[in-house]
Formats: sequence, C-alpha cells, structure tokens
Amino acid sequence: MKKIAIITGGILPIPAVKGGAIETLLQYYIDYNEKQKQFYLDIYSIFDDEAFKKGKSYKFSKFYYIRISKFLNKFVFNFFRIIGKLGYSDPNFRYLYIKKICNILKNKDYDLILIESDNHFVLPIKKVNDSKLVLYLHNDKLNSSIRDHRKIIDSCISIQTVSSFIKDQVLTINNVPDNKVEFLLNGIDVSNFQIKDKARIRKQLRQKYNISDNDFVYLFTGRLDFEKGVLELIKAFKKINRKSIKLVILGGSFYSSSKKTRYVKMLEREIGSNPNIIITGYIQSHDIAKYHAMSDCMVVPSQWEEPAGLVSLESFASGLPLISSFCGGTPQYTEKTKSILIKRGVNFVQDLSLAMKQVMDDAKLREQMISSGLEQSKYFSKERYCDDLNNYLYRLVK
Repeated sequence: MKKIAIITGGILPIPAVKGGAIETLLQYYIDYNEKQKQFYLDIYSIFDDEAFKKGKSYKFSKFYYIRISKFLNKFVFNFFRIIGKLGYSDPNFRYLYIKKICNILKNKDYDLILIESDNHFVLPIKKVNDSKLVLYLHNDKLNSSIRDHRKIIDSCISIQTVSSFIKDQVLTINNVPDNKVEFLLNGIDVSNFQIKDKARIRKQLRQKYNISDNDFVYLFTGRLDFEKGVLELIKAFKKINRKSIKLVILGGSFYSSSKKTRYVKMLEREIGSNPNIIITGYIQSHDIAKYHAMSDCMVVPSQWEEPAGLVSLESFASGLPLISSFCGGTPQYTEKTKSILIKRGVNFVQDLSLAMKQVMDDAKLREQMISSGLEQSKYFSKERYCDDLNNYLYRLVK
C-alpha cells in the first residue's frame, strides 16, 4: 500500500476538532481513507490535546504532532511582521513549525508528500526529502509576485487548486505547463445541513435571540475580519428601512476564538444599540446548520478574492438563498444557481442593501434561489470531493 505524508498548515489541528475549512476538507478525506483503505497516511499537525486523543482511533492515518512554544511562536510572528513592514514580502510565519517537520522528514520515505496550502513549506521540505511533492493551494499563495515562485513550481510534480481562479493565479507565472496545475472543487457534508424537525429548531433558536416568527433573518457565518466584509454588511443592513428584520452574525475573530480585536470593536461601534443586529460569538461547527434553519437568507460579503468559500455550499445544502460578493472562485461555485453576486467597489454597500431588500420582498425569486441551490448541492458533496481527491492522488503515485 502506498504511503503519503500530508503537511497541514500549522494553525489548526487534525483531526479537525477546532474547525477550519481546510482542516474540515482533510478530515473528510482521512475518514474516507479509513473506509477505502487506499493509502497509509502520515498527517503532520500542530499539537492539540483533543486532536491527539481523537487521532489514536485511526488505523490508516498516523499523526505527528508538532509542539511549538507559545513564546517563541509569538516572537517569530512579531519578527516577520516587523520585517514585512520593512519591505520583506511573503514572510514565513510558520518557520518554527516547518523546521521541526523537516527534522522528522529527513529520515522518512514517501510515495508522495502533499503540502496543504502553504508555499513556504515546499523548498525546506525539498532540501531534506526526495519524495514527490504536491502543493494543494486553498488560497492565492503561488503567483508571479511570490518570492521563489519558479523554484516552488519546479520542486512540485503537480499543483492542485480549489478553483479555476486560483489556477489562473498560478498560471501568471511564465512557462508553467497548463497540465501541471489542476483544480478540484470543494465539497461539504450535505447531510449535516438537511435538518430534521427544522420548524422546531427554527422556533427554539428564534426564541433564544428574541426573534419573532415574522422577522426576516439575514445570516452571516465566518471570521469577524475585514476581508470577510462584516462591516460592509452591517452598513448595508442598516440601510433597509424595515422593522421586522434581523441580522445574525455568527462567528469569532479567529475561528474558535471570540477575542475582541480592533475590528470587532469597530463592528460593535457601528452596531451601536441597534436591537436588530445580533453577534453570537463562535459557534461549534456541528451547530451551524441549526442557525441556517432559523434564517431566511445567507449573505457572504467578502472583500477579498475568496478562493472557494464553503459557506456558499452550505447555504445551498440547507436551502438558503445566497447573496455573495463577485470575487475569486465564487462565480465558478455559484454559476448553476440563481445566487446574487455583488461587484465590489464604491457602490458595494448600496448594491448589497438593494439585493438584500429584493430577496426579502420577492418570494418567487427566493424559491428559485433555493431550488437551484439545493440541486447544485448534490454535486458539492463530500463523497464526490473525496472520490476526486483520491483519484488525483492515486494517479500521481502510480
């Protein structure tokens, strides 16, 4: 049986006990591999007590946990942040993490090493290990502006991306063979969003947050960060001159954290004493579908080039109309649905507000958005995703 190493990003652990989009996708695959028995997987992850305990139950995945001193990690992070401000582009904030992994990889032999998303890991690994390397890009981290982009490309036998948008970013590098870069569309656990007893859960959660049965509820789920466009969403919501509406903002400043960053404080100032805007804080991933059930429309107002957000797919599966920014990989993921995409720019807040009002007022439009999303969710399943990823890996290790 072939042996594959998977190098995770070093931010959140595997198994995915702390959530995270990339980690959740990898969790799907290692669970899939336990049943298919296709490969032996060595998973390199940041240490976490809960993940360490859960990892013991796997037979075809072995977990290597990397412990990093919080003091040293903070020192390195601040060091690279400072030199970044001085003009050093694309700093490696996970220097200590990958250094420890490379010390282990010196004595390992694999049929393939799959590097999850971080371009900084490729060259250090290449120096210490001769195994085939694949860089799996979940973000725009390999293009003509990235330091050592040619060396990174040449060190990998293949580059996998999550959307044609990210693939095109890689192809901004001159003379990259088109067949060396592929895209594999993400998937989700569709069944998690097909809730039984939806009416009861909807009523129960609305009562918890003092939301009436007649209120139209807009939902945002994700990090409370400037790139996610939460401030723009709040401003757009406040432009809708209606009483029976609510905006529920579900998330923390950084995944499972509910730390009050400067940005979160800015959001609170913008909200003021508005009783129709609710910030829940971080919600466990297994409870997110319940908040979908209590809502009437999903809004994803991203202010960056979202590579391939899973929130869109989750809204399709749960039967929520989707309003999103026109950015990154989103058009590819929504192209067969009636989702509304808003172009970013000076008119974004106004255009977003008008779209939110349109969806609320037009029941027929909502039905079209819901039905097209549900139909498309059949393709975006974790089963299809795992099959595609498995076939890709099998082809590379043959």
